[in-house]
Amino acid sequence: MSWWWAGAVGAVKKRQDESAAATKPSFKSVALILCSTGIIGTSLLDILPRDDTLGGQWKSVAEALGSLADVTHVAWSSHSIDDQNREVNAGMLRNVLVLALRSAMHGMGTGSAMIPRPSTEPDIYAISVFGSKLQKKMRDSNIFVVGSGALGCEFLKNFALMGLFCGRKGELTIIDDYVIEKSNLSRQFLFRDWNIGQAKSTVSATAASAINSSLHIDALQNRACPETELVLNDAFLEGLDAVINALDNVNARIYVDMGCLYFQKPFLESGTLGPKCNTQMVIPHLTENYGASRDPPEKQAPMCTVHYFPHNIDHCLTWARSKFEDYFSNRVKQLTFAFPEDAATSTGASYWSAPKRFPHPVQFSAVDSSHIQFILASSILRAMSFGIPIPDWVNNIPDWVSFGIPIPDWPI
Repeated sequence: MSWWWAGAVGAVKKRQDESAAATKPSFKSVALILCSTGIIGTSLLDILPRDDTLGGQWKSVAEALGSLADVTHVAWSSHSIDDQNREVNAGMLRNVLVLALRSAMHGMGTGSAMIPRPSTEPDIYAISVFGSKLQKKMRDSNIFVVGSGALGCEFLKNFALMGLFCGRKGELTIIDDYVIEKSNLSRQFLFRDWNIGQAKSTVSATAASAINSSLHIDALQNRACPETELVLNDAFLEGLDAVINALDNVNARIYVDMGCLYFQKPFLESGTLGPKCNTQMVIPHLTENYGASRDPPEKQAPMCTVHYFPHNIDHCLTWARSKFEDYFSNRVKQLTFAFPEDAATSTGASYWSAPKRFPHPVQFSAVDSSHIQFILASSILRAMSFGIPIPDWVNNIPDWVSFGIPIPDWPI
């Protein structure tokens, strides 16, 4: 009888399976539940599939990334303040989209109109934002970036990650005449300590190429100024599609702005100074140019210009003033901080016994002739070594020598 019983049981099970398949609910809505192991998450997993749930039975996806393409609803977190609502829910949505894109890139999702399908293109994310037509146009663009400091590094990194200027006609030119200093490493992230003393433009171009080997980039170790117009000639400027400024001084910004205005090139002006920043998009025949509303005169020249690439007498005066502070104040303060006047040797004798004399820092005074003569002689020698013309008024240092050059206090 075992064979008959086995057959009967099998027939009943087959009918039950067919009945269950016929009554299987068709879900109209699919919900993605994040943190499904919590109190609210487990309750939603229990309630949503019921046939008496508002809107009919729901299919619940508990953080199953492979089914994200089917999701029709995402939970909304409600707060009493609108700003909190926007902040919390925007963060939730960003996280979901990042996971969805990552799933699609790894072939986990089935794809949808909002989620790009898996692709071997390095700029798949940029295409999903800009569209393939605009992305192709940007890949074949010819862009000139002036400055390779903090903003310049950020631009180059973003361009490389977005896959721009990688097309057959694409070209990115970066220009900067400065070298890398130790103080640059904290904010110019394409540089490393072993790059100190090397050209900023060359190192940043190499770093961007390491991010995206298809990037077409050319580095120039020059300054954008009238003296370099043999390199940045009319043919070069006419062939550009746009220019991006990432500079630290007003004069260079105005010079680049004048060139873009003359050759009718779109121009993105950007710059930082301490905690302040500035951006301005200049479109020919549509917006005003940068020079139409000039920034106020600079109170202080960039330190990299003063110490390495001075090109006017003001830079030489600033350098001389900083050297006075360094030699006769800061170094003395450092020495007396390490060895105070009551310091003693290991034998108990006074550290400042003869012939050593305890030093005192010198406070700069614009009415002291010896101080003024130091500034005068140092700035003239500095100008001579760099071939900078020395104006006649330098022989009569004005009172403003003691002003406008902020000297930081010694951090004791």
